[in-house]
Amino acid sequence: MYARSARSARMPTVFGYCTIPTRFLESRARGAALRRAMGDYGECAAAWAYLEQQRRLRPSTAEHFGVKVEPGAFVFPIFSAGGEVVMEKRRQLRYKSFSYRRLTEERVELRDTLPFGLHCVPKDASEVAVTEGEFDAMSVFQETGIPAVSLSSASQTLSQTFEQCFRRFNIVYLWLDHDAAGMKAKQKLLELLGYFRCKVVQHDLFGCKDANDALQKGMDLKVILGSAQWPTHPTQITYADLHKDVESTFPKLKPK
Repeated sequence: MYARSARSARMPTVFGYCTIPTRFLESRARGAALRRAMGDYGECAAAWAYLEQQRRLRPSTAEHFGVKVEPGAFVFPIFSAGGEVVMEKRRQLRYKSFSYRRLTEERVELRDTLPFGLHCVPKDASEVAVTEGEFDAMSVFQETGIPAVSLSSASQTLSQTFEQCFRRFNIVYLWLDHDAAGMKAKQKLLELLGYFRCKVVQHDLFGCKDANDALQKGMDLKVILGSAQWPTHPTQITYADLHKDVESTFPKLKPK
């Protein structure tokens, strides 16, 4: 702490107190503030460059989903069932780490929030794509025009709020990562939303990990989405199964 007059201030040093002109302190503070602002601007510019050059996503797509940029991070809005932004998900640019920030005094559980992107799906939409990551949902919408949402957390797929969000859609495209976590999420969604409503995207046949990976590799996401197939229910009996049973039961009827 230091004593300050209109034109000067006394500051402690290792040699005792010294008097420094106030205008010098003010100019120094302005310089520090300017450097911080320039640093923040540089980090925000780097984030936008990363989004466009590496992720191949346009700023207009980020604006559509309500995605913002902070110094060194992307900020994704999280909505409550009532349509209010109650949380923000912050993704670091340099390191793939996430953090959540509550925006309301009322405690809201993540499992009770809406999937990312659902807030900008038209009310008359009859189909939607479900991805694991935010960038994947943004990629699907940007390249195909199909509304897309992403899962905020694994617990979200088990909530009643989540299931209610998809009752109005006739077709739900499941575009999930081709790994253990993605396969597990796919099975949960099939059981929750119904085999009759879901089509599974066969993106692994195209050599891509997820939707944004396909976009980065220059693939046609419309073609990949068109590869979606209706899943076979575990208890469903196909013609091939029935034919095999008949042959084993009546071997004499098997054509020679």
